[in-house]
Amino acid sequence: MSNDLNRPFYLVSLSKLALLFFATQGGFALVWFFLHWQAQNKTQAKKVYSAPRALFSIFFVGDLCLRLQQEQIKQGVNYRWSPLRLSFVFITAYLLEFATALGIHEQYLTASWQFFALALNLVEFYVLYQFQLVANRVMGDPFGKENKNLTVINILWIGFGLVMWINLLRAWFGDAPNA
Repeated sequence: MSNDLNRPFYLVSLSKLALLFFATQGGFALVWFFLHWQAQNKTQAKKVYSAPRALFSIFFVGDLCLRLQQEQIKQGVNYRWSPLRLSFVFITAYLLEFATALGIHEQYLTASWQFFALALNLVEFYVLYQFQLVANRVMGDPFGKENKNLTVINILWIGFGLVMWINLLRAWFGDAPNA
């Protein structure tokens, strides 16, 4: 399936997904969800609003996983996974990460809890990675070779992510502000 119009899901190499996810501290997940919903719009009769579904992915991850399972069955691809478990893991990690960030911001938790939030970010990546494994197989490109090269926009996102990482590291290891 080399034509994007025939693809019900976003195709990407797993290494590119990992690079963009970690370079942006998980911010790429928003784009990733958007691209999957855009692909759904290209192949489904009933259109959905991609941006809100990406922005509020916690409410729509289950639907996306079930759609992938339906496509997997339709294509006859044999790969064992659990869309409900994957959805549950994502929602749980997302809520815990949000609660941790809120706790740090409101100073109920110390800044060292940021390490816990980063660990939860790894759990979120695990979900995206597992989903992408199935999506790539369903679309006949298990390794996502067709979308493995970085684009100019990808490089700009990585640059933005590096600035975010530098700020985070300065906050963690920089001198404490004078009171």
